[in-house]
Amino acid sequence: MRETTLVRGASRRGAAASGATAFLVKRRTLVESILAIAVIIGLGCLWSDSLRAKESALRECKTACERADMQLLDQTVALASLGLIRDDQGRVRIRRRYRFDFSIDGGDRYPGQITLTAGRVESLWLGGTAT
Repeated sequence: MRETTLVRGASRRGAAASGATAFLVKRRTLVESILAIAVIIGLGCLWSDSLRAKESALRECKTACERADMQLLDQTVALASLGLIRDDQGRVRIRRRYRFDFSIDGGDRYPGQITLTAGRVESLWLGGTAT
């Protein structure tokens, strides 16, 4: 009778240990799933924000070229760099730099550049040498 008690006690301890292990595995899997979902949502937000920034850059480039009586070539801007900076209040912001080409008379091609920080135009450069 005493042997069965020890065996029962041992099996209870073994069941408790395996139950705890199963709980930790389930908890770890849950944390990994939540982390994966958070990363996917973060990447989706970055992608959406990047599309808005590119549309804003294109709109500003078109406006600047029209004001200067020039034409924006290819009707597009290309991302040249992406980075993080701190603004005047110390908050981290995304800075995007786009390049584009424009023409004065249609037969030449000049490089231009626009920089957006947190979705706002920081600088717009129309100049350079013909390529």
